Amino acid sequence: MKNTAALRANTGKSRLFALGGFLGFASMLLLAAQSAFAAGPEANEDSGVFEVEKVRDDVSVILGGNGNGGHAGVVEFDDGLVLIDSMMEASRDRLLNTLREISKKPVKALINTHDHPDHIGSDAYLQGQGALVVASSSAEFEDEFAWQGIGENGKLPQYGDSIALYVVGSHSPSDLFVFLPESNVLFVGDTLSNAWYPANFHRGIRGQVEAMDLALNLIDEQSVVVPGHGFLTDRQGVQAYRESCLAWSARIMQLHHQGLQLADIIKDPELEKIRWKFNPRLVDRDRFDHFHGRLVENTIKAETAAAEEG
Repeated sequence: MKNTAALRANTGKSRLFALGGFLGFASMLLLAAQSAFAAGPEANEDSGVFEVEKVRDDVSVILGGNGNGGHAGVVEFDDGLVLIDSMMEASRDRLLNTLREISKKPVKALINTHDHPDHIGSDAYLQGQGALVVASSSAEFEDEFAWQGIGENGKLPQYGDSIALYVVGSHSPSDLFVFLPESNVLFVGDTLSNAWYPANFHRGIRGQVEAMDLALNLIDEQSVVVPGHGFLTDRQGVQAYRESCLAWSARIMQLHHQGLQLADIIKDPELEKIRWKFNPRLVDRDRFDHFHGRLVENTIKAETAAAEEG
């Protein structure tokens, strides 16, 4: 890995998703379902803050879910905070209140794990307050603000060895892993969600496996892994998720190639066993059941598109 990130300045307004066709639809579908999915603790409505899980002395996770967006990471340095993802725009006040409860220090930098709206809601606001916004160079934002794109694996010079960034492509073209080597914490965004179906809309199962293999190469048995949605996990959880994704994709495509229609595929007993491995805590079973068919269909389309692209 190179010592410095490849950074470029970006300004100007662009489309929210440069994904096109099926991929754009699938991402929007997942956003609507996953953001509403009760995969995390509810915000404290009375105090106007989110629940926080402190995973290291200098690292906290603001827990999203329930329509508030994905989880957000907070890393404390001497001169300020580094925020990882910024939830939904509608959640801004509670996010800011929660940050103030964690520390009175300002947000100096904001790193996005990808460019979907449930993770970037306060990017423009925080950039306006002086924060450096960093994302994959493949990211696109609807709001107009200055940000820096990273096009290859590297580090942010101002944080030395404390933050390492890895460009991946699984859930979206703009996926970015944020690894904290000194704290042994890895943020993987929506490449992993342990309370929802696989969302490998970009490059299908190949992109998913590459992302999980990278994660496994970075972490050890003491690591904390923070998904975009769901529950904090570890190396064992990443390995189990990788295996379940392979089984899910293989079974769906096997049935598809046998000529089965969607209505028959979703009734398959073997696939039924596999899908519940993605929701072992049985969170919001009705919603999980409701979106089963759509996610199977999306998997078929993603795998077909990936195969055509080679």
